[in-house]
Amino acid sequence: MKNANSFWLIVAAFFFSCMTITLRYCGQGYFFYDLMFARYLLTSLILLVLLKLKNISFRMEHPMLIGGRCAFGVLSAAINTYLVTQLPAAVAQCFNYTSAFWIVLIFFLTFTIKKIKFPLIVIAPVVVGFSRILVTLNPRMEVISNSMLFVCTIYGVCAAQSSLFLTRLGKFNESAIRVAFYFSVSSTIFGGVLSLVYGSDNQLRVLLDPMVWLSVVFLFLYLLSKTYSWEHGNALLNSVFMFLGLPFVLILGFLCLDEFPKTHQLVGIALILTSAVFSYFAVGKHFKSSKGV
Repeated sequence: MKNANSFWLIVAAFFFSCMTITLRYCGQGYFFYDLMFARYLLTSLILLVLLKLKNISFRMEHPMLIGGRCAFGVLSAAINTYLVTQLPAAVAQCFNYTSAFWIVLIFFLTFTIKKIKFPLIVIAPVVVGFSRILVTLNPRMEVISNSMLFVCTIYGVCAAQSSLFLTRLGKFNESAIRVAFYFSVSSTIFGGVLSLVYGSDNQLRVLLDPMVWLSVVFLFLYLLSKTYSWEHGNALLNSVFMFLGLPFVLILGFLCLDEFPKTHQLVGIALILTSAVFSYFAVGKHFKSSKGV
């Protein structure tokens, strides 16, 4: 079931929130490229073992698509790691959800060019979800520079393109583990190159940090669940389910940081959950599960 597979993105949203919290804890003492190198190196090793255990070939059936996923994915991963080390975890994660807007916009333009009727009813949950993200987290935009806003826009576009490449790979039944492995290796190389360029000597210390290892566990689970959901789920439905990471962040913030959600935050969570349920049935009505998007 195409739509049912999108529920894996909710699982991915949970692991992403856990990853953000743990990364924020250990991110204060390291440069973002050191964290990127260490986390993705360890994740690559785990995925390598998984590939061997499942006898999955390293040979890429669609190298151009995997290359696109890696290129946009590495940029979004680098920006995400940087934002988490510079901004509060909830605010940093907020910018990840802007990719939903770009995904729906890309679909809208594509459908319009091809003169295919686009279900405008699907746009409503995305707009509601995005507005609730801003209101619920209430990021202090006045303290964020124009350059930071530019970086965040690039982040959203790259994250959107990365997810859409996963959707295209899913149409060819590309192995989710293999795709995640090459993305992880690419991110490791990117982080390693930056570490060499800036002459960092923190790699060993980062690799031995137990909080980094915990972050790696969540990163590994996030990559697999996200890759599977975008390869085999409904892309439009995924665009709304992405916002479900917000409740997880607020709950984890309460458990880990003793920050209880305020009234307007609880209202925001309720609206986002309502939008997600509405979108599930709206998308299901316009797209058959066997066809999807």
